[in-house]
Amino acid sequence: MNTERCELLLKILERGSLAQAAEEMGYSASAVSRSVEAMEEEAGFRILNRSRRGIALTKEGELLLPAVREIAEAGKHYEDAVFRIKGIESGSVVIGTAYAGYYPMIAGIVRSFSEKYPRIRVSILDSTSSDIAERIEKGKADLGIISYRKEYAGRNSARWHTLIRDRLVAAVAKTDPLAKKKSIADEELRSRPYIEMHPGIESDNSRYFEKKGFRPDTAYTANDCLALYFMVKAGLGIGMLNEIIARELPDDIAYIPLKNAEKLDIGLLFPDERTASPAAKIFRRFVMGHIQTLSPFS
Repeated sequence: MNTERCELLLKILERGSLAQAAEEMGYSASAVSRSVEAMEEEAGFRILNRSRRGIALTKEGELLLPAVREIAEAGKHYEDAVFRIKGIESGSVVIGTAYAGYYPMIAGIVRSFSEKYPRIRVSILDSTSSDIAERIEKGKADLGIISYRKEYAGRNSARWHTLIRDRLVAAVAKTDPLAKKKSIADEELRSRPYIEMHPGIESDNSRYFEKKGFRPDTAYTANDCLALYFMVKAGLGIGMLNEIIARELPDDIAYIPLKNAEKLDIGLLFPDERTASPAAKIFRRFVMGHIQTLSPFS
């Protein structure tokens, strides 16, 4: 019996949904469905009943469940043993995040992970989503907490898990008339001095303007959100940043949603398991086991 199939089945039962189990485990919904079908074909009977009311085990599935749990647990013990033999205790893991709001949660996971694997070195990298995604593809990072990048997360070699949905907001001084608006249109972004974050580097901001087909009137630049905050507060212009970042900044400037802006998926990007190091593989499994602690803004 395939241990991975057993883990998927348990996740389906935990979430009550094939789609949710697929997202959390980093598979497509069709792949999870095929896994269940393969188990049923191998067993010679149906394991799951699927209806509008949800998913439930068949009578045969109920009888099979204790064995499924044992196989899944045995698979974890086997993988742990393999990792120890390969020298995982002296490995290293690099975590990249574009959002400082996740630092407390990352630190908590690293602490728990380090208690179990004290000799694995863990590094935290602060950068943009695009840069972190590229590092993961090149094998220079093992986990990214970033906004969705189809050109990386959409490939079969990577695993993606959505945590929350975010949006871009304009940062405006409270003395600016725009601060009283419920939303800010593109025309208003064009007409004001603009403070550009991460100049010359692809980011959620630059991708927004590229999609809209215009460039703002950049008067100043900033390389971090705190610098942007103080420049906006001083009345030098307006800026733009992710709402998840704005929540970590002081509220004595206004953060106004952009009119008709698309939502952004924020989540986890893992590298291809076929090329990931033993330390990266076990860290991924550890993180997915603590996934709820990484969803503080949902």
